[in-house]
Amino acid sequence: MSMLYTISGISKQAYHQYLARQAAKEDRSSLYLQMVIEARLMHPVIGLEKIYHLYKPEGIGRDAFIHIATLAGYALEKPPMVSWKGSRVIPYQNLLSGKYFTAVNQIWVTDITYFKLGDSYYYISMIMDLYSRRIIACSLADSLHASHSLALLRKALKDRPLPRDHQLIHHSDKGVQYTSLAYTALLKKHRIGISMCNSVFENTAMERLNGIIKNDYLIHWYPKSYQQLKSLLKKAVRNYNLCPHGELQMNSPKEFEEKIKQIPKEQRKKMKVFTLKNKKGTDPNQLVLFEKNYLNFLT
Repeated sequence: MSMLYTISGISKQAYHQYLARQAAKEDRSSLYLQMVIEARLMHPVIGLEKIYHLYKPEGIGRDAFIHIATLAGYALEKPPMVSWKGSRVIPYQNLLSGKYFTAVNQIWVTDITYFKLGDSYYYISMIMDLYSRRIIACSLADSLHASHSLALLRKALKDRPLPRDHQLIHHSDKGVQYTSLAYTALLKKHRIGISMCNSVFENTAMERLNGIIKNDYLIHWYPKSYQQLKSLLKKAVRNYNLCPHGELQMNSPKEFEEKIKQIPKEQRKKMKVFTLKNKKGTDPNQLVLFEKNYLNFLT
């Protein structure tokens, strides 16, 4: 070994220091991979970048962390998931066009999606604050009856009381649950603006959220019954609200809401919601056909 040290031009001490560094590096790599494993228990298909921001591990940068986890086989590929409800004439227009938003309780978005258990279908409803991406209410039902959506709205208003001078807009698709007299009457009672989509593209945040809750959480926990699905839905929503979000500079929705309280409104990032405008002279059927072709391409 002395001859090898001489030939290579290194000392015995330097060689053993190198071995010690490699052993320490391997120990740290194991620690980082354990973070990935633990994060995936809470968020089954959370991305590696979000895991890095969730744990903020010392002694390693984001790219190096992602590289180690990728080499270990923890990278993910997620297909886009979209649901489609069709189009029809709606009684309320989209109120979000041309506006900027800088605070919570300015836009609540909502939607309904399904989850299949055996031969039965159950329906997941959620209301999300669009500025903070925080889910503020969720429910599971065995039917699409409008009473379930009405109960969810009441829960959101109870859990998240609005100030007297609020300017909240409630944005949804054109489902009959949201156009029902009881539902719109409750919105009007609380002086909440009623906004509805002219296109599937005008509620993409909720479409995306539906996919995350179903395909990033619930299907990986294999619920076997209605009660189990109901319990796991609450867990999924809780975990989502604590998970880093790309639109929030890798803060979780809960963290983001706390941080923006310290930032004056004029200094906050302005959010503009995408809306489609059907220009004068354009055939409305052409827009519907484009949407359907686009969704068929994604699925």
